[in-house]
Amino acid sequence: MADFNNAAYKSPVNPYTKGQCTWYAFGRIYELTSKKLSVSGNAGQWYDSAPSKKQFSYPSKKRVACWSGGNGDFGHVLVIEDVFDDGSMLFSEANYDGDGKLSSADGKILSVNSEDDLMKRFGRSYTFEGYIGV
Repeated sequence: MADFNNAAYKSPVNPYTKGQCTWYAFGRIYELTSKKLSVSGNAGQWYDSAPSKKQFSYPSKKRVACWSGGNGDFGHVLVIEDVFDDGSMLFSEANYDGDGKLSSADGKILSVNSEDDLMKRFGRSYTFEGYIGV
């Protein structure tokens, strides 16, 4: 589980607004790797703003899954915590409910049985863009 007291979630390391999915994903990747993501904009812009050598079409541990669209066209991002041989994976996120406030669900590690199950979490108004890493 994420440690929100870690410097990864505070300025000047983290430039994003506390409670947003971008704030969480940026902080979590820094917390796990001690490296900053090379991204800009809202969640829906992250994949396109990342350097092409940091864009991936498959999930892997310590990568960020990126969606565009959604309510207000802000998109959503979440962190892949681990991927297993059977295709199941662990992930974590913040602001899934879209209210921008930290809740007890934010930063918890969740599981899905497959990448398809991860994609089903989002409605038709979201478009999956890909994965980014550091």
